[in-house]
Amino acid sequence: MPAKRRVLQKTAIPKYNLPQRQQSEEEKVVEEKKKKNKKNRETRRMNREKLKESKDHVQDLYKLVMDHQAQQSEDLEDIQCNEEGEPNLSNSFVDAGTQTDSGVNGCEPMFVNKDVQTGSINVCYLIKNDKDLSTMTGIENFGILNAIVDILNTVYPIKKSTYDYKSKVILTFMKLKLNLSYYALAVLFTGIKLTQIRNVFLEMLTLLDDVLQYAVVFPSKKEIHKNMPTCFEDFKNTRVMIDCTEVPIQRPKNVCCRKIAYSNYKRTYTVKIMTGVTAGTISFLSRAYGGKYSDKLIFEQSGLINLVEKGEAIMVDKGFLIDHICLENQVILIRPPFLRNKKQFSRQEALLNAKIAKARVHVKRANQRLKLFRILIDKMPSGLVSRVNEIFRIISAIVNLSSPILKDCQFTTL
Repeated sequence: MPAKRRVLQKTAIPKYNLPQRQQSEEEKVVEEKKKKNKKNRETRRMNREKLKESKDHVQDLYKLVMDHQAQQSEDLEDIQCNEEGEPNLSNSFVDAGTQTDSGVNGCEPMFVNKDVQTGSINVCYLIKNDKDLSTMTGIENFGILNAIVDILNTVYPIKKSTYDYKSKVILTFMKLKLNLSYYALAVLFTGIKLTQIRNVFLEMLTLLDDVLQYAVVFPSKKEIHKNMPTCFEDFKNTRVMIDCTEVPIQRPKNVCCRKIAYSNYKRTYTVKIMTGVTAGTISFLSRAYGGKYSDKLIFEQSGLINLVEKGEAIMVDKGFLIDHICLENQVILIRPPFLRNKKQFSRQEALLNAKIAKARVHVKRANQRLKLFRILIDKMPSGLVSRVNEIFRIISAIVNLSSPILKDCQFTTL
């Protein structure tokens, strides 16, 4: 009987001498990317294990040091009890800001500040007076800082958190004043992780803007005349002085944004904001525009003309070509005269130019105070450009809450 022919079953899968299919370029790239990602994951896992081991080692070492210090303190206490009949704890408590490596009187301290015990020092404890506070944050004194913190605690009661509003406010204003990197802030505020620093800063921008926006108000006509500086004796009907200030930003990635943000005046990419100053305080802020836009367009879209009554005056710089807008609204325009084709000004024009310059110096000084905050001087990163309106309002409010630009002797006595 002939042998039955062997036939592979339909579900059989061959496993020897299979033909190798050539990979395409895209498949090779995907395969290499998978291998690279796998290698990176393995590296991160090893780094986490090493970091955990190092942390455990540091904690063990710290415990040994603390046990050693506690043992020395107990021995010292026993000696003092034997000599004087009662324990002397006067040297057992040491302030974190004054302690040294050798403790007090050559003895190791028994109890230290909590921040030192946990190995973290909050930079807030290093700010001891108004000068330190002003240098680090731009806030003039602790009275202003405490008032802001009290308002925040009242309006937005803080939930369970490692850091209170005072520390968060100081962190935010240190970023605005010194323009420190998030990594530098994470070093100074050890209780907040590096990944959380940016979120805390952006969150506080929203809260501070909501609280401090009421410090930038447009005063009434009666209040302006009541606080009229002496340099405005010839311009008593002036309601507001306006000027534009520009903040440099990083080069936008989008071509359209580059076109809008490029300023021919500054020769770089900027955002432009119009500020209005009344009696030495910032009373009006427009929204931010790209550096391309003219002062005239910003004024026209700001809506400031609607706040000025008929017969009142607006003092501007030469860049504000808004004659027809003021004429339509019956508002007087005070602007330095143009030389045009003349070789020199007439006597009246020269005197008028000097008086306007003397009065307009205050709006320049207000803008100079704004530029004390380095975040408005350095190139602003793209991630913060969308928050520039909030940043400007917060800084303007702090400038208004600080000591006035004009001294008391520069105001007319009623």
